[in-house]
Amino acid sequence: EQQQQQQQQQQQLADESFHRMSAHSMQGQKGRRAREKELEKQIASGNFAVVDTMAQGVLVAPDTSTWNPHRHGHQEPKQKEIKIGALTYNSASGESQMVYQPSKTQKRKHQINSLAFTAAERELELMERRGQSMKTKAQTQAKYGW
Repeated sequence: EQQQQQQQQQQQLADESFHRMSAHSMQGQKGRRAREKELEKQIASGNFAVVDTMAQGVLVAPDTSTWNPHRHGHQEPKQKEIKIGALTYNSASGESQMVYQPSKTQKRKHQINSLAFTAAERELELMERRGQSMKTKAQTQAKYGW
């Protein structure tokens, strides 16, 4: 019976200190140290029920690592096929033919079709980077736990 009374008193003290600490939590960072001191006093006096009460007040935060696209290492995006046609002369057949990839010579001599191909590649790369940097609303909310 005496143990029950002591436990009830400890629980009552723990509840009171928890409510005081909750009131301090409204003050934000400033009240954090006060809550810590109050908790230390309660534990030093032998009131370990405060710790149990504090554990009840802990909220489970969502796992913020789920939104992270770089979690499994950097993955190269799949290259989309860029097709910019250019007429080139084929000396073997003596005819002009449509080519979609610039040759080494065309690249080396900076011919217009190779420059257009390079510009299209860069534009595609920029669009992909921009798309990756823009997160969806759900990803942003998951990051901040809203």
